[in-house]
Amino acid sequence: MLWKHCPQCGGTLQEKSEKLLVCTACDFHWYQNPLPTNAVIIENAAGEIMLAKRNAEPKTGWWDLPGGFVDPGESLEDSAVREIKEELQVELRDVKFFRSYPGRYLYKGVNYYTMVCVLTGTIEDQQPQVASDIGGIEFFAPAKLPFDRIAFPALEQGLRDYVKERGK
Repeated sequence: MLWKHCPQCGGTLQEKSEKLLVCTACDFHWYQNPLPTNAVIIENAAGEIMLAKRNAEPKTGWWDLPGGFVDPGESLEDSAVREIKEELQVELRDVKFFRSYPGRYLYKGVNYYTMVCVLTGTIEDQQPQVASDIGGIEFFAPAKLPFDRIAFPALEQGLRDYVKERGK
């Protein structure tokens, strides 16, 4: 169970289903809906895919797609543009939705449900400058992607689907 106490009265939350907690004191209903995230597939002119090395928990040192959480009031596409600007100091262009995947994000002992939205975009000839939460970036040929070191299963599946579809 994600939380133990009611945010309204402090009473005990009882798990009614995987996504629903109900307060035994005031009947408050807490739905544990997934948090939307973006993950962007960026290819260079050679058709190689950019991966970012995580420099923060969870999964420090593992490969990731650049991206992050969608902020309140922000569209999925706008969040991807913002995250790429923050993480790589470049302008993301030609943003297109690819697919979404259910995921989990374990952070500081809390295992959050996420909805991982994989997008594609271009940065053309801009030179990325990585932010502190990224340990570096590398471009990989699709056949050489390090699937065994991708930080999150949803991203691994997204990359596999993208490579498969791209090869058609």
